[in-house]
Amino acid sequence: MLFRSQHLQTAAVAPASMSLRQDPAALEDKIRQLHQHLKGWELLLCCGNDLHSRLMLHFFPEISHEANCASALLAQPLPLGKPLLLLASDDLPDASALQLLEDLKRRHPSLKLKVVLVLADDVEVLQLQRCLAAGVQGMCRLGAIGHGLLILAMQTVVGGGTYIDPTFAARLAQDRQRRSRLVGLDCLEAQEREILALTAQGFNSAEIAAQLGIRPDTTRRYLSRIYQKIGVRDRAQAVGWSVGHGLVTRQELERVYRIAPPRAS
Repeated sequence: MLFRSQHLQTAAVAPASMSLRQDPAALEDKIRQLHQHLKGWELLLCCGNDLHSRLMLHFFPEISHEANCASALLAQPLPLGKPLLLLASDDLPDASALQLLEDLKRRHPSLKLKVVLVLADDVEVLQLQRCLAAGVQGMCRLGAIGHGLLILAMQTVVGGGTYIDPTFAARLAQDRQRRSRLVGLDCLEAQEREILALTAQGFNSAEIAAQLGIRPDTTRRYLSRIYQKIGVRDRAQAVGWSVGHGLVTRQELERVYRIAPPRAS
């Protein structure tokens, strides 16, 4: 979890091509902002590398609980009434970072916990997907945190958002596109196909619900599951997938969306 202040960079202060080491004042201001954001939070650190831990403790004196393995952190009494931010790396000697997170949640179900993980640059897409499914709010690439992305991740997560390293985000997007091309209509149940077809034809959730005799929030849940199955993010991509897999025809879309046919050359 190496953190080098002389190489900090973040688009919130300077363009992506500019290193904050060229602007010490901006660097100090960014760190000062983060310390302000951390007020009222308990900061936990679990990192298998002692050098990285010492650097983190130097830059973040707010760290109240620190350990170099999962079992040591789990053995510590935690302030359950406060919001906690866990910084963890996936180089722990006795457990994966996700196992640590699972154990923390199982032992303390009421824990107000947010998590930023530092993962190897070559982490597999499946592991990234598992992190998202486990509720991890921040994922940083080990090779990039020296450019200020760990600060950005911490600020984003404490502020209520989600941060995914751009390299990881691109890898996840490529995997979604690949799965979208591979899956077919047989991955969908009959009602899921019907809902997707109606969505592609321009009906909103309330209109679909009225046609099928279900609740609008049930329709939205169906759509969320459908999008995940076919590997798309939004309605526009779902329409493209539906046309590509024969669920709706271009002629139907032309009638619904009034798409002008191509002019003859």
